[in-house]
Amino acid sequence: MVATPTRSSPNLMDGIADDCERVTRPALSIQDVRLTEGNAGTRSASFTVALSDPVPEQVTVDYATEQGSATAPADYEGSSGTLAFAPNEQTKTVTVAVRGDTRDEPDETFGVRLTNVRNASIQDGDGRGTIADDDSPPALRVSDARLVEGDTGTRSARFTVRLSAASGKTVAVRYGTQNGSAKAGSDYNARSASLTFSPGQTVKTVTAAVRGDRRREPAETFFVNLFRPANATIADRQGRGTILNDDQ
Repeated sequence: MVATPTRSSPNLMDGIADDCERVTRPALSIQDVRLTEGNAGTRSASFTVALSDPVPEQVTVDYATEQGSATAPADYEGSSGTLAFAPNEQTKTVTVAVRGDTRDEPDETFGVRLTNVRNASIQDGDGRGTIADDDSPPALRVSDARLVEGDTGTRSARFTVRLSAASGKTVAVRYGTQNGSAKAGSDYNARSASLTFSPGQTVKTVTAAVRGDRRREPAETFFVNLFRPANATIADRQGRGTILNDDQ
């Protein structure tokens, strides 16, 4: 008896063909981008999308920006669309406009994602855009304060501490009182602590308690000093408190 040749299942052959196509299909990748933001206007973050091999037919793929710590439209202009590679073309560019500012802040990131590819596969479909900050930290200043001492109890001498510009970072600074002609414990209450500015905040207040008395005396002074700043510099580190006498 002559054996009848075994015929392969059409479904099996189709599966093998599909596997071969997946193995040989060229792959798309998108590069990461890093750029300095600048102080005004926009700069272009250019993401290169590349095919691993040329393809004799057109390849298309959709792209869209995605928010990270950078947000649209404040930090960059959101974008989406479709890239079309002509036969044998291997590179395309996605350009995203990044907005400049003068605010000191951490480096920020956003993404460009590839989806819905035709006639290719996706090897790396997530591009990371890093916006590098190039702004100087803001400067701190403390104001002077003047008040009439009163006869009894305490009154508050208020020193205003300001940042020269809003920051995208948390700013901190230490402060402490210092004797002048006024003495801690008899003329005012000594104090030291920290001030913390949340991102966007520019004004804080230091309050020192001044003691009243009925003694006739010249105007007296003490000081509030700033030191150990974090994410800021100090432009004016000392505020003068003047206690005005009101006794006859």
